[in-house]
Amino acid sequence: MEAGEGLITEAAEATITKVAEAITKKVACNVRELREIACMSMEEAAERGRMDVNTWREIEAARFDGTIKTLAKVCVALNVDVREVFAPLPGEEWEEECSQRLG
Repeated sequence: MEAGEGLITEAAEATITKVAEAITKKVACNVRELREIACMSMEEAAERGRMDVNTWREIEAARFDGTIKTLAKVCVALNVDVREVFAPLPGEEWEEECSQRLG
């Protein structure tokens, strides 16, 4: 067996996928909330972050598996620290609403 071969089981892969989806949804919800707090449209935020508005829409819809550079652009656009993109936002009700919105 080659080094690293067979180390990830199907169950582990499923867990990784589930965690990645949860992180993507969290980022999507936080980005939208932070943009709304900043009173910006998606178009304005995308322009400030020097990215295509369709990319911004994909981020907020949790359909974008972005790069660190894209994450940096989002932070610049919203004038926030990267921790705010991942931080829990107040209110469990909001998290439930966000989950329902994104499916």
